[in-house]
Amino acid sequence: MSKSDDQSKPPEARSGGSDPASQAAPTGGRQIPPGLGDALVLGEALSSTQDMFRRRSSSELAEIVHDSLIDDGQSASDHHLVFEHTALVIHVQVCRLGDGSDLIGMLTPPCDADVDVLLASGAVHESTRAKEGGFSFSGVPHRVIRLAVGASDGVPPIGTDWFRV
Repeated sequence: MSKSDDQSKPPEARSGGSDPASQAAPTGGRQIPPGLGDALVLGEALSSTQDMFRRRSSSELAEIVHDSLIDDGQSASDHHLVFEHTALVIHVQVCRLGDGSDLIGMLTPPCDADVDVLLASGAVHESTRAKEGGFSFSGVPHRVIRLAVGASDGVPPIGTDWFRV
């Protein structure tokens, strides 16, 4: 049987059978079996996610306890998140706009504290000072972020879980 005859058959009937290694597609000079490319992308995403969780710094964690997008079926364009720590509760309203999201937040009990938006890279995207517990950010890029609240009034530095805006 010639190679051209072999190519006219469905993949599972070609010589080499259904072995994924025999159906490898060239990629950047390397042979990657079908499906493995997806696994490599998934592996990179997993590694990136693990890096985000390692970047919790020295702050204590305020865990997400309510997401109205999931818990109440609210629209992604306007939903409410609640993060709890023993010393502080962080309420965040996420208003999704064209190229970014506006965040309106309240710290309970109310306190004056620095609040940062942290990107997955660990960089501070924007900072503000909460006054009497209230804070806001405009035009936060659509991506995974977390909020970091600086120590204030006997409250230790606290960071939220990562969330998407």
